[in-house]
Amino acid sequence: ITAPVFLRSFPRPVSVGDVFVQTSWREKAIALEVELVADEAVTGLGLRAVVRDADGKEVLTLEEGGFAVPAGRSVHTLRRPWADPVCWELEAGYLYTVEVSLLRDGRVADAMPPVRFGFREIWVEGRQVYLNGQVSRWRVDWTSCGLNPVSLSFFRLMGRNLFYTQANPSGWWRDWSETPLLSEALLDAFDEQGMGTFVPAPGISFL
Repeated sequence: ITAPVFLRSFPRPVSVGDVFVQTSWREKAIALEVELVADEAVTGLGLRAVVRDADGKEVLTLEEGGFAVPAGRSVHTLRRPWADPVCWELEAGYLYTVEVSLLRDGRVADAMPPVRFGFREIWVEGRQVYLNGQVSRWRVDWTSCGLNPVSLSFFRLMGRNLFYTQANPSGWWRDWSETPLLSEALLDAFDEQGMGTFVPAPGISFL
């Protein structure tokens, strides 16, 4: 084993497999794609999601009930307008938390661990990259040496707000481990401190 391993139990016959948060600054809305895993066709289901701010206060609720799912994996989407969220910005990170519960016949059948997210949307128009309606100004640092959650404050003092990040902390030209992994602690620190990052796409290490 060359990477962290987690064990999680799933109730039967239906459970929540994953939650993906999508936010839209242009549409002023939030959508939650909830993956459901069922051993068989199940009826009488519902979903409830509670969004909390950085202080833990409930700020938004998304609910839907009375639906069924087939056997296997399926995705159910919850949507709701959100007129006044606090946006995640470069150098001003702000994170919400969403708690998603699966209901069956009105009772909680499964619940996902809380998922953190920032309300943000990035897109391209011509030569400009926009973040939440403003042209995004990047001050990029190409380094992986010495980059960690503690050193981010130093790079901020140097004026950096975006980093090229490699899965190998010693540099792309060095020997890579069998399972190249990005540091979850570093990615969390980027989110918390409002820093952007470029990360390599998954690739093939061995044939």
